[in-house]
Amino acid sequence: MYTTAAFFADKLVTLSAFDPRNVYMLAQAFYMGKHYRRALALLQFADLVEQDDQARYLAAKCLAEVGNHEECLTMLGEEAGSSSQSADSMGSSINLHSAMCLLRGKAHSAMDNQAQAVTWLKAALKADPFCYEALQMLMDNHMLTQSDEEELLQQLPFRADDTWLRLLYTAKRKKYGQMTTLEGTLDRLEEGANGVSHMDDDHEGNDAADNVIHARRSHNGAQVSTSAADHAATGEAAQDEHMRAEDNGNIARGCGLSGCIDVAVCRVEWLYYMGAYQECYDLSCTVIERDPYALEVMPLHLAAAVELRKKNELFLRSHRLTEEYPEHAVAWFGVGCYYLAADNYDGARRYFGKATAMDPCFAPGWLGFGHAFAAQDESDQAMAAYRTAARRFPGLHQPLIGMGMEYARMNNLLLSEQMLHAAHTISPSDPLVLHELGVMAFKLGDNNAAEGWFGRALTMQSSALSPDTEATVSCLGHVYRKQRRWKQAVAMFEKALGLAPWQANTYAALGFIYHLQGKLALAISNYHKALGLRADDSFAADLLGVALREECEQLESDFHSDLIL
Repeated sequence: MYTTAAFFADKLVTLSAFDPRNVYMLAQAFYMGKHYRRALALLQFADLVEQDDQARYLAAKCLAEVGNHEECLTMLGEEAGSSSQSADSMGSSINLHSAMCLLRGKAHSAMDNQAQAVTWLKAALKADPFCYEALQMLMDNHMLTQSDEEELLQQLPFRADDTWLRLLYTAKRKKYGQMTTLEGTLDRLEEGANGVSHMDDDHEGNDAADNVIHARRSHNGAQVSTSAADHAATGEAAQDEHMRAEDNGNIARGCGLSGCIDVAVCRVEWLYYMGAYQECYDLSCTVIERDPYALEVMPLHLAAAVELRKKNELFLRSHRLTEEYPEHAVAWFGVGCYYLAADNYDGARRYFGKATAMDPCFAPGWLGFGHAFAAQDESDQAMAAYRTAARRFPGLHQPLIGMGMEYARMNNLLLSEQMLHAAHTISPSDPLVLHELGVMAFKLGDNNAAEGWFGRALTMQSSALSPDTEATVSCLGHVYRKQRRWKQAVAMFEKALGLAPWQANTYAALGFIYHLQGKLALAISNYHKALGLRADDSFAADLLGVALREECEQLESDFHSDLIL
């Protein structure tokens, strides 16, 4: 009832002869009623802007709301006062220094000054760890790299009883650097003080996550130990030790947040990055059933549905989103996901473009925009989308991967390698980055380096049974073929077939290995299987003809030898 509040506050201002407290209350009522210029004019007329920090902060917020970001920064000045400065607003104590730093960060971000935005947002968090809005901007806009996020969280002045907040912030940061430790973090957040989870609704999702972890621990095939992988494991162990030390040696107790949407979204994101798309989709459905308007989980839910080719779900969900949230970018992102899953790339480009136009800071929209162009071999437009995403989201490595893959498609291997190494610097434990670096090394003829990259990618893979794992296993088989290590190559291709038996290329590659070994019967059998899955496979067809001729010549030679004897 902001109009009513403004009506009576105006009378108080008149009766009290412009008492500063009543003027500030009236300005707040104008601000909450979205009369920003009127609130600013009132504060300036009463000369409160220069006299009171709260009034100056409210005036700066009014300027930010009307888009005058430069004037907003000028009014805030360079310093916001002591980091311990607090003010009481609407019954709750807030840190005014943190609030001013946050507003500076927002203004710089709106002006595309990302470096200054990061500086002030980090200052807001350091002044007040409870300033979640600053953390959300840093995380959602991917302003920090994986190492920067970890360093920032270690610098935040949490109190002794803020363990739940530290754990939640840890769960919200980038997942690739904590793939093995995140399960324990989420379990502690979801467990009650007695170590028991409160909600039965989450058991299915938690069991699915446990199955993925157990599959990872039992995964013993084709893993190459490298110093980088050992370093990653050491880093995760050090993080565990740091978290235990902060608990002052006490037995870890749960935080009782099993019903919290934020914790569930963290688990959904973790499952997605592990490649457990079905488990991710199931858990996101559970979250949406509990809260149909939880937009924070929607991009992950839509992305998992695209991976699983659930076109019906995408169609229904996108229509519902556009009806309920036509002003949100995620609604049109959902429409783009439906067209992407339906292989209608023109439609996908149109709606991904609409999502990015509505919210230029919506990272999934830019990635989908680039992927839609790349699917149609339109490298220039795809590169433009990826470049924009890389500029807007410096902590996001996926645009760099996309640029590297497009450069490789254009046969510009030098630039492709540079982009992939830049992506590896941001996220050194992403299996996709490691896989693409292995492909690049293979193209450059460095088979030993390719073996190392593919081995590390397999080490980082979360599930032993995944089509994503199949691609890396198959590539490692090609490396062994180049090295003439026939036994290991055959083992890799057979494992790849166990993961994805519908891949014609794998049968053709396995047949080629047997062909090189002179095992013509096995080679012919695998060539036939490849052609049975894909009749237009020219490689398998040509080599099948060669193998049949060689077998006929061999049979003829054996026949003549028997006649002579």
